[in-house]
Amino acid sequence: MASSLAYDVLVQPDLRELIFAYQAGVSCTLHHMLALYHQKLDQVQYLYHPDLSELVDPIRLRGYMLCRLIREGYCDEANELLDTFPGSNDIRLPSRLAPLLRWTIDSAAKHRNLALIKRLHARGLGAASVRAMDLAAEHGDLAIVEFLHTHRREGCSKIAFKKAKKHKEVLAFLKANRPNDARIRPPVYGEPKVPLSHVLTCAIQ
Repeated sequence: MASSLAYDVLVQPDLRELIFAYQAGVSCTLHHMLALYHQKLDQVQYLYHPDLSELVDPIRLRGYMLCRLIREGYCDEANELLDTFPGSNDIRLPSRLAPLLRWTIDSAAKHRNLALIKRLHARGLGAASVRAMDLAAEHGDLAIVEFLHTHRREGCSKIAFKKAKKHKEVLAFLKANRPNDARIRPPVYGEPKVPLSHVLTCAIQ
């Protein structure tokens, strides 16, 4: 009887969640987000969907989650995910990921988060297009523009020069360092300026 009562107590969902919250692993916040995405994926039967089937792999699911967090502006949670899984093979982006999610550096630039941009670049998680520098120029984020110019090769488009007119330091930097980009047509969001295979193998400097 005692063993049966103990079993009945331990299998209670509320108690189990409370116990697991104090075990080594992801935080309660990340646990909630992971559970949320799992639930969403279950709803579209991801086990049988060609674009989502690889998310059965936890490493790929983390990559998908990272891209979604950044895209949707949850930069603090994205940084926490990177902290929780710091290994080079702990997070991988799904190979069939939609372009709008894959351009993580574009999304991080949109949310003006230089620290996150540096981490994504250093770990090779995601890609960038000219829109990253275009957005940074529009926001007047000179530090992001300088980092992308120094460490990435996508450059910017003529949109950056147009939007930077309200930010004299940024405009001066672009004219001095990327004058040829003033003639580049802005791509459709997510369309890379260089082939995807080249973007994903961009050398870490």
